[in-house]
Amino acid sequence: MVGRKTITLNLLCICCILLTFLVSGCGEDYSSSHDENDLSNTGSYACSIKWPEDVPTLESKSALPREIDCDAAGIATVAFAFYDGSGSYLTGDEWSCSLHEGTVYGIPAGTNRRLVVTGKDSSGTVLYRGEETGITITAGQITQGGEIEMEYVYGIVPSIPTNVTATAGNEEVTISWDSVTGATSYNIYWSTEQGVTADTGTKITTFSSPYTHTGLTNGTTYYYVVTAENSYGESDESSEVSASPNSRPIATITSPSDGSTFTEGDTITFSGTGEDAEDGTLTGSSLVWTSSINGQIDTGTSFSISSLSVGEHTITLTVTDSDNETGNDSITITVNTLSITIPTASITSPTDSSIFTEGDTVTFSGTGEDAEDGTLTGSSLVWTSSINVQIGTGTSFSISSLSVGEHTITLTVTDTDGDSDSDTVTVTVEDDTPDPAGSTWDEMFWDEGKWG
Repeated sequence: MVGRKTITLNLLCICCILLTFLVSGCGEDYSSSHDENDLSNTGSYACSIKWPEDVPTLESKSALPREIDCDAAGIATVAFAFYDGSGSYLTGDEWSCSLHEGTVYGIPAGTNRRLVVTGKDSSGTVLYRGEETGITITAGQITQGGEIEMEYVYGIVPSIPTNVTATAGNEEVTISWDSVTGATSYNIYWSTEQGVTADTGTKITTFSSPYTHTGLTNGTTYYYVVTAENSYGESDESSEVSASPNSRPIATITSPSDGSTFTEGDTITFSGTGEDAEDGTLTGSSLVWTSSINGQIDTGTSFSISSLSVGEHTITLTVTDSDNETGNDSITITVNTLSITIPTASITSPTDSSIFTEGDTVTFSGTGEDAEDGTLTGSSLVWTSSINVQIGTGTSFSISSLSVGEHTITLTVTDTDGDSDSDTVTVTVEDDTPDPAGSTWDEMFWDEGKWG
């Protein structure tokens, strides 16, 4: 009985070991360094591998396409390496060659991630390589990446980088180029002398395009060539490019002063300058004026405008040099709503209800006062009679030709905005001929000289 129990236990142990081996060997995902529970600032990336058509495959009834013959292809492992936008290594993982798809965990979340996949032999030599760029990793989520196409790279030196450009900035130059298949890094060689090569230039190593070369001297021309490199060697130099870093121009608003206040409709004169170390004094359309309310309001070193809207304006002068470098200056001004006030008319003489005799010289005097214009004079003051129509202008005048009758005299004053006010008095002009009905008999018939 004891021997039979021992045999039974031994068989059970063997079965457990075989089951554990089978389970561990049948997983679709293989990851040696991830923590699936750490979701605070990392995400995952799922993808599949597409091998070249000439890679040996296994005869299989599986529905999965292109199960490669790892032994015949010489591939032992598939390595994954993630980099950030500047080319710095972030994390990586390795899969068994037999796996055709899976997920990489623990990738720092962020945008512009670059994935490099390599198929290595048992000694670690890279035989195949694939790459995917512009990947976004979201914390706590799996990014579905699709197929990574692999290319045979063993013993192949990368080709020469093409479409190399150099763009000048302020104390910097940005160099760009097209990525090269099979390259694991790039070398930039630079000099201030034309004809730079890998032997004569100063070397900068980077992992991706573009690269910004900083700390340069404005006005100096810098020359660049780029090479691509991997474990099998370095390509020849690209065609040479050059650029001259350029200092930014300086914009200055000279008038009006910051914090100035105006009234709606006022004519406001703006003046400013643009100076550039290379171009000198900038003029014309190189200076553009804008308002935070009205948009672009003019160009040039000086202009006047009377149509700014009511409100607080941030006025910006932007100056642009011949290399499209810009500088700006800003001020704040306030345009207030126009308060409409009318002038005041006042007749000071003659007094109301005055009586005159036909032919008398009558002197009229009056004033016109306005809050904006002050004391009004001349033709801003117009005098009219209800009988004789317009009889004079100005603050004072005399007239002896008023017709007999009761006159309504009106003084109308008008300011520069066309607003007006008036004042009136009534004067009477009597006939100077005696009234027969009121004369005595003696006055009518015995007047000296009329009778005998």
